[in-house]
Amino acid sequence: MMIDGALRDFVLGDASIAALVATRMYPIRLPQKVTLPAISYQLISDVRGAHLRGSDGLAWARYQVDAYAATQPAAKDLGERCRRRLGAFGGQWSGGSSPEVTVIVAIFFETAMDLLDEDILGGSCRHSADYFVIHSTAAGEV
Repeated sequence: MMIDGALRDFVLGDASIAALVATRMYPIRLPQKVTLPAISYQLISDVRGAHLRGSDGLAWARYQVDAYAATQPAAKDLGERCRRRLGAFGGQWSGGSSPEVTVIVAIFFETAMDLLDEDILGGSCRHSADYFVIHSTAAGEV
């Protein structure tokens, strides 16, 4: 099960994030002429656990979440709001394009960096962070 839509719904479920970006959270990259601030997200890797009898029922999905704004302090602030929303979460997600519920075992922040993207609106600031989203998989899925 792809959890991209559920991740988007969960992040935008935070009132302080939604107040800044409304619904401007996009998969992979921002659209041209986007209004800032905005967020993009993408799956970096999706490692499935296994043992000699098959799947262990867990996936370690690594997601990159990028917060964009006109200034570095604003990008960093939005990135921190995302970190507080995602950091150390465990529970259930539903939403996105799938009616299924995903059990999130845990979300761990891994790393972050600040960047300047000259190609976006003539120069925008980006706070980029990676998270491991450890979640259950369908029975027997490897």
